Amino acid sequence: MLVTGWGERRGITEEYLKRWPYLGGLAAEALVERGVAGVGIDALSIGGWGGPEKGEPSHHALLRANVLIIEELRIPEAVLTGERFFLTAFPVLLEGCGGAWTRAVAWPLSDDG
Repeated sequence: MLVTGWGERRGITEEYLKRWPYLGGLAAEALVERGVAGVGIDALSIGGWGGPEKGEPSHHALLRANVLIIEELRIPEAVLTGERFFLTAFPVLLEGCGGAWTRAVAWPLSDDG
């Protein structure tokens, strides 16, 4: 998970809707090289606002490698304690669409699992 603090700024403002922190293409490629299965971010998108040169590189690198992307997560403080958590996401399946909203759920792993 990429925790940027942007989720705490949620609102209908020019700043929130157009100036969020994002993952650049080279950083996305580095995650792919490390074998990540998925990336979540608390910002509006894994890519930036302002045209394809900002928005597409990270999406292309991750999706080309079949890396799951979950965007605009609300990440509670309880998940940031250093404990291990199990994360699952329940997406709404929309025919003909490349993405949709999802309900992400995290819970602590027990000591034996």
